[in-house]
Amino acid sequence: MNITELLNPAAESHNIFEATDVDIYNAVMEAQKACEQSAVLGTSDDNDEEPVEAAPTRKEALQAVVLLRKYTKGLDNPCAHKVESVLSTFGQMTRTKESRSMRESKITSYFTHKV
Repeated sequence: MNITELLNPAAESHNIFEATDVDIYNAVMEAQKACEQSAVLGTSDDNDEEPVEAAPTRKEALQAVVLLRKYTKGLDNPCAHKVESVLSTFGQMTRTKESRSMRESKITSYFTHKV
């Protein structure tokens, strides 16, 4: 047995160019049927029942940055300097993201007109 046969065993090799539209359709339908059956039996891989934890707010993330900066301030090694650099970049990124999400407004929008 040579290296090519070890890396690409005949039992595992599939020539997709020989597959017809009917073969592809049948494979898709079998996969869909298996997915539906697993959902009915409760054995699906989807964990939709688990609550999704909300992402931290920008304020909470920046508080964590401040805490990490305080910790790394007293350290004098290359890793600490890299962490400080990444934290600075993170702060800039969050400011940019926040400024892009702002809507344009006019000062007159905040006052009512008296007639």
